[in-house]
Amino acid sequence: MVLALSLYLLFVFPVKHSNSILPNIKFPTATPEQISSSTFLFTGDLMLDRLVYHNFKTEGLEHIFDNFDRGIFSGKDVSVFNLEGPISPVPIDDDFSTDSLIFNFPPETISVLQYLGVNGVSLANNHTFNAGADGFSSTKEALDKAGISYAGSENNNSNSNIMSFKSEIPISVVCVNLLPNPSLNPITEEIRSEKEKGNFVIVYPHWGNEYNVEHSKSQENAGHQFINAGADAVFGSHPHVVQDMEIYQGKPIVYSMGNFVFDQLFSKKTQQGLLVGGKITKSSLELSFSPIKLVNTQPQLMRGEERQAIIDKLLGDKNQYSFVGSNTIKLTR
Repeated sequence: MVLALSLYLLFVFPVKHSNSILPNIKFPTATPEQISSSTFLFTGDLMLDRLVYHNFKTEGLEHIFDNFDRGIFSGKDVSVFNLEGPISPVPIDDDFSTDSLIFNFPPETISVLQYLGVNGVSLANNHTFNAGADGFSSTKEALDKAGISYAGSENNNSNSNIMSFKSEIPISVVCVNLLPNPSLNPITEEIRSEKEKGNFVIVYPHWGNEYNVEHSKSQENAGHQFINAGADAVFGSHPHVVQDMEIYQGKPIVYSMGNFVFDQLFSKKTQQGLLVGGKITKSSLELSFSPIKLVNTQPQLMRGEERQAIIDKLLGDKNQYSFVGSNTIKLTR
């Protein structure tokens, strides 16, 4: 009778083992591997004088971007374009009717840069000294106060041609104006020095022939020297049109990204530009290409067949790339 009752209780009320039998034992769980990465976005020339200023001086320069997603620049570790002129500390004259080649940007330029969310600009171009040494100094002072990085000058003799960004994978941007035809030796030495620090090195040259849609031999020679010195990518400005691209030693050279904001309304090509975005890891570089067009000096992203035509021409033989999207390629580092 006692045995039967015991068996009944065992089946109806099974013994629950105390947790003290396996004290403090934790079973391992799979954790996804965290891959370090950094992101960037580059584009071409921004000019805020002449017709651009004339069109938007009353309603506000931020309205230049009413048809453009300004958030595109925000949130990137590095977002840079070429600032094609000095920033004046005082209001500027409206001189659009003169078609002047001497640029001077209004003080509101800083608000435009902040509105877009860019964190760096190149001053390595042929218009940086349009307001003289004082204008160059006031430009740097305004950028310093706004916390926006900058590098380069018209004659490449500034204190630094390099912007450094301390992201997960550190990025160095070497800004240089090649229009004076300087010796490349100091530039390649700077590239080697930055590469020795373990940084991802991007060269941003102002070079080439205006309005030529194909790059020149001098651009090619310089671009190859930059890559040979250790550069990981080269993104160019100045020709005011989108030029071709090549992969040299496994590294991209985009010879010209065209215009971002400009008033060159005399041709379709000068009203086109390119955004070049990237994601860097220790083993790869993903590059995305987003063509833009200017409509009455206002940039907007291209769509449909127009967009695809620019991408197809830029990438040429698609068999040499590994695609991870319709406009994104992946290169092995």
